[in-house]
Amino acid sequence: IEARRTANSAAHAKLTADDYIHIAGNGLVRDKKYAVSLPAAPKMGLRDLKTQIFGDVAVVTGVQAGTGATNPQDARFTHIWQRRNGQWLNVFGQNTPIRQLTPPASRLKQIETASWPKTSNRDEQAVVDALRRLNDVFAEKNAAAYDVMTAASYLRINPDGTDMTRVAYLKAVAGAPDGPKRSLPELRDFQVRVYGPVGLIVWVNRAINGSTDGVRRSRVFVREGGTWKQLISQDTVVAAP
Repeated sequence: IEARRTANSAAHAKLTADDYIHIAGNGLVRDKKYAVSLPAAPKMGLRDLKTQIFGDVAVVTGVQAGTGATNPQDARFTHIWQRRNGQWLNVFGQNTPIRQLTPPASRLKQIETASWPKTSNRDEQAVVDALRRLNDVFAEKNAAAYDVMTAASYLRINPDGTDMTRVAYLKAVAGAPDGPKRSLPELRDFQVRVYGPVGLIVWVNRAINGSTDGVRRSRVFVREGGTWKQLISQDTVVAAP
């Protein structure tokens, strides 16, 4: 935070991994070079912080304020930090502005069959498979199965920056039991990472119209007893090109 307040790019770079992934408030994916070159934000501050430690990995959520060149806006964030050679480095960050959205911004194109990535890394593929199972049981409105695959401290961050607890979201998963099975959004642009006991998968849910380019979603998983469970789900609307 101190480095960002003063635009000290050298200090910022020392705390940022070379393979850092950043999802900006407009939903676009950025890298370390972008993150450490952001302008000074002297009024930047954080609140509602929650930190969870899993071995050499820390997952931090909260709200940041005081950024942006004009009309600073609060944003809900998720950061992942990993200890590498004794040094804590930021490996992932996502910001979702807290704002009111028009309905089209959150409407997504629905399809019958999703296309899933394949990777030669066993842990990365296990994270993809866990996400696929979650999507399947969500479509079936199987809240009991969804519950088993969801960590006790699960948090969902919606496209408008509001959040939902585990209990509230499980109720949403169940929905109306007598209604039709849910369709799935079209998924694309996957990125998968595994940081020891924490997994990350980022993708785009494609929009149903041209008002936005969709919703960039991250899903953070934690490995508990050999099983990958979702810990955080965060959405950021992708600006139309």
